[in-house]
Amino acid sequence: MDVTGQTQLISTQLEVHDQRQLEIELDYHPSGTGPQTEYQIDTTLFIPRSLNVDEITWPREMFYRDLHNYVRLKTPSMAMDEIISKPASPLRQLEANPYFGDLPHRRDDFDAQHPDKLFEAQVAEMIYDAKMLGCVFRGALRGASRSLKRAVRAADAEAAGRIVDQTMAAVDDVSRRFRALVAAQAVPAGEGAASERFAHSQQRVATALRLVDEYMSLNIEEYLRRMVVHLANLPTQATIDDQRRKLMDMIVADEAHRKAQDLTSIIEPLGDNEEYTHRLSLLKKFCQNILFLRVQRTQHRKAWEEVFFAVAAGAAMAVALSITLAAHAQFQQVSFNFFLVAIVAYILRDRIKDGLRNFLYRHAGKYLYERSTRILDPLTHEVVGACQERVDYGADVKVPPVVRKLRSQDALVLAVQAELEESVIRYRKVIKLNSEILPRLGDGMTTGITDIIRLNVDRLLYDMDDPEYIIDYVDMEELTVERLRAAKSYRVDVAFRFAVNDGTSHVRATRLVQLVIDRNGIKRMHQGPWVAEP
Repeated sequence: MDVTGQTQLISTQLEVHDQRQLEIELDYHPSGTGPQTEYQIDTTLFIPRSLNVDEITWPREMFYRDLHNYVRLKTPSMAMDEIISKPASPLRQLEANPYFGDLPHRRDDFDAQHPDKLFEAQVAEMIYDAKMLGCVFRGALRGASRSLKRAVRAADAEAAGRIVDQTMAAVDDVSRRFRALVAAQAVPAGEGAASERFAHSQQRVATALRLVDEYMSLNIEEYLRRMVVHLANLPTQATIDDQRRKLMDMIVADEAHRKAQDLTSIIEPLGDNEEYTHRLSLLKKFCQNILFLRVQRTQHRKAWEEVFFAVAAGAAMAVALSITLAAHAQFQQVSFNFFLVAIVAYILRDRIKDGLRNFLYRHAGKYLYERSTRILDPLTHEVVGACQERVDYGADVKVPPVVRKLRSQDALVLAVQAELEESVIRYRKVIKLNSEILPRLGDGMTTGITDIIRLNVDRLLYDMDDPEYIIDYVDMEELTVERLRAAKSYRVDVAFRFAVNDGTSHVRATRLVQLVIDRNGIKRMHQGPWVAEP
């Protein structure tokens, strides 16, 4: 969902990843009007005090252990027709590769005509283009499925039929052309006097292409199944029924293709399909690893803590030494009075050191970030951006007026806020992206960076009551008393606030989300609308 209206500097998607994890997916789209664009993301949790969650029971170290972060390039957006015809399409790039078709037949003169570095670069480029094809193909299928879903909701059978026909034709064209490239690499070993390095590189390319082919086949099956389900929501028509049958025929054909390759990624109606889901997950990681950026994290707060401790120790020692020197001038060095003054000086030094250390840590720590991260291009090692993170608790969190206003719309919540205490925890993330380097990444096809944040809520569940309890119910008709099960859940408000500054425009937006949680995890999530701030 776009947060910033027409500027489209940032878009976000909030969802429950599973029962234990809340997922925030952020897409950053720097405008390029300035050398860098800055994003600030605040996630504030309002937790009932009865859950016993605060700075002591969920300290910063534990919070960061429960926080998982993935930063990658945004998958290039290409429609099916663009994958087929656009010159920058990875499919077209593979077909146009000068070494691709001739690779199996150039082994005899490999050493003479292909310098190692040039050939290895060509191999890496072929594998990269194949993986990128898998990524954009999946994105195009997902886009077609969503377009069909919108057409079905609008009860537009004509548009739905057109989307299905175009998608099936494009899928058939792309898969047929790519599988021809895969077949071109399947040359039996032993033909010609191939060098060992050549054979190894050829095997790398052939293996990568087969894995991408399997990944594409699984995505064809997944998204065509979704399209079959969407069409079922349209009124029965002969044309629609015929298209559903064609979609299912294509699904069966792709499953047969994988069976012919002796692959185990086959759905078994009577099995647990563990192998299917495991293999799909690995194939997804294999193809999408070209999009992930390298991150280098450092703990800056720890270094500043040591500085605070040193300053506190120095100040305490100065006080103690001053008292000792004054006592030395007043009393004899070996006397009971000097002995007492020295003990008092030591006690004061110890207490002053701890007190001053806590004071500096408490007040100066409000302006420090716990973690700093450099985001790098894994190929060129150029710095794409930098990120800083911090966690604040209780009184250190200043709740913005817009968040208080959104929470006050519920009279019960307003009354509870006035009477009962809450634990407030805010996670703040500030990320600065280099607008000049970004267009050069991902062969120039990417339009932004995707930042995926997953927060594990296990710590919220420790002190919860059982998810069900028994209540008495009086049946007025039968005049009997029955015992019924009642669900026990807790509400946790989560406020998301985004601020974007690209040098020419400043955009802010806030959204309030309510998590319904029981001891088993997240049951559901209620999302409010985005509220733009002036």
